[in-house]
Amino acid sequence: MQVHVLSGADVVESLGDDLDELHTAVRVPLMTRRPWLQAWVASYREYQPVAVTVRTNNRLAAAALLAERYGKIKQFVALGHGPSDTVALPARDHAAAEMLATAVAGHLTGLRRPWRLTLRHLPAEDPVATALAARLPRAAVVPGAVSPALRVGRTRTLRDYVSRNHHQQGRRLRNRLKRDGMDPVIAHVREPDDVMTVLPEVVEVCRARDSELGRRSAMDDPAAGQFFRRVIEVHALRGSVALTTLRIDGALAAYVLCFIDGGAFRMWNSRFHPHWSRYGVGHIAHDAAVEHGLQSGCEVYDWGRGEEPYKFSLSNDSVRAEDLYAWSGRLVAVPGTLFL
Repeated sequence: MQVHVLSGADVVESLGDDLDELHTAVRVPLMTRRPWLQAWVASYREYQPVAVTVRTNNRLAAAALLAERYGKIKQFVALGHGPSDTVALPARDHAAAEMLATAVAGHLTGLRRPWRLTLRHLPAEDPVATALAARLPRAAVVPGAVSPALRVGRTRTLRDYVSRNHHQQGRRLRNRLKRDGMDPVIAHVREPDDVMTVLPEVVEVCRARDSELGRRSAMDDPAAGQFFRRVIEVHALRGSVALTTLRIDGALAAYVLCFIDGGAFRMWNSRFHPHWSRYGVGHIAHDAAVEHGLQSGCEVYDWGRGEEPYKFSLSNDSVRAEDLYAWSGRLVAVPGTLFL
């Protein structure tokens, strides 16, 4: 096995087809693959990509795709940190996972300046994370975020997957709109040009809802806003975006943005305009998005991280991720950890 440490803005691009083949072989989710990560690197320029790779017989066997940010403490995160619902440390087999963990640990402990490693939203019991934590003098693997999911059986109608109360609530909300003389129009936007045409409206609805909640919108953050637009455009061109819209009198009242990842629909972002909140347009839009996934043949509708009640009302399963924290000494320990 050969270990290499690569750095620079073009790291992901330079790994190219080798990285794609590894990701395909170990079946990592869309949010950990090259198009997603390249969009992240192009948007979050305060980070410098670093890749620790393991090769066997000149074939990429494992890779830790990290990013570092300089300061008093050198911060390491996974590429995709922040907006990604999952990250990955892909390895073909146990031997490659062990070698990758050894290589990452060696790179970190060989640094001359204080450092901190934060890898969030890893799969539970990830073999590389487990081995890496065992090789570092100060590390903790802790339970991470929960992602609710609807695992689809033989039936393909929404009514078969929701409670009676949920179904009746949706019907009442639609009847309220009709009584007030409004006819909501649902559309499922999939063509790249159509997705990009609707995107400015999506951004404005997202910003309006965030403002109502009293929080700064990701749309107003230069890096996050750029990533939002870039990653949607990249995946729309690949046929991997399903955007459900609900319009009232021509105006966008709610939307649900999903990425199509093989047999999975992965819900990544959704908002409703505060002007229409009394009509429960978010509820109606989410029902429509799930039904679209069912009719499109999805095997799982993944709600992404977050334990909001509306997600559980349309779920029959949940998956908990794990987070790995490590640090070089007491002065840079992760707040709240017990392992100093």
